[in-house]
Amino acid sequence: MRFGEKLSLLRKQRGMTQLELAEELNVSRQAVSRWEQGISKPSTENLVRIGELLDVSIDTLVNETAQLQAVPVVVEEEKGAAERGDKQEAAERHGTREILKITVTVLAAVIVALIVFIGLSRGQYVPAQTPGPIDMDELGKDFINQDNSNIGVLPLEPVD
Repeated sequence: MRFGEKLSLLRKQRGMTQLELAEELNVSRQAVSRWEQGISKPSTENLVRIGELLDVSIDTLVNETAQLQAVPVVVEEEKGAAERGDKQEAAERHGTREILKITVTVLAAVIVALIVFIGLSRGQYVPAQTPGPIDMDELGKDFINQDNSNIGVLPLEPVD
């Protein structure tokens, strides 16, 4: 059996599309199609990666006399049903996650509201009071009556 035929068979047995295999290998879907048709061959790096992805040796892939083990082919209907189940399960998880986010947000808001309410009811919250006008005469007297000799400035005497 030629390489392209083996690649196609193994890919289908693993339930992979050409596009899925191409994405795993970082190549175009057309490249995978050309390999399967025997138009071109993959690089050594891609051969190694194909062997890893499809769980076969490189020798099995390239040696035309090597036999493949029979593995049941995944029927597209079964694959589609499995994918739909996965999508439904993912949607359910997403919905559960959204509900959890909303619940946590509401719970956090309630806790913050309780903390503020308790603080206000116990009188622990005292709003800042705006200071009254500054009496410049009193401020000046305090400065004038200080001992300012240590700063090299003669003390000023209050003027009446």
